[in-house]
Amino acid sequence: TVLFTVTGAVWARVWGHVTTAVTSTGDTGTIAVGIAGNASKLVASYTAGSGTIVAHDILAGAGTTAVPGDNLGLTSQFIYIGGGEDINATVATNNLTGGVIDWYCEWYPVNATGRVVSA
Repeated sequence: TVLFTVTGAVWARVWGHVTTAVTSTGDTGTIAVGIAGNASKLVASYTAGSGTIVAHDILAGAGTTAVPGDNLGLTSQFIYIGGGEDINATVATNNLTGGVIDWYCEWYPVNATGRVVSA
């Protein structure tokens, strides 16, 4: 699923704010955010098991959920994206069956055409 459309070249980092707990078939569904060829480059793979991705969690680069008071800056690094590669969410192992994650992308253009737009 495309989360953000990228044109040109950019530096970007992505994180998700969980507003409703995420559930999955058999408690084994996973979600990651990345680009073509590296599905978890921006946000590591998280398993949506019973009580593992809950409201107010922050999903970022480190693969562990951040909670209020944690420092997100050290867990989510800027990644170079060039050639118009879009930023995608990948669900694997089993389907996600419920929950809401609001995704955010902070980005900086590297060239005159560098831009990120929510899909």
